[in-house]
Amino acid sequence: PDYFRWLYTAFTRATKTLYLVNYPQSQIL
Repeated sequence: PDYFRWLYTAFTRATKTLYLVNYPQSQIL
């Protein structure tokens, strides 16, 4: 229900954040 939707949203947001944080670092290397 709402719990799964919230979990999915949190997971997607965390993944996007990790991507945005790791992308510049990999570009520098």
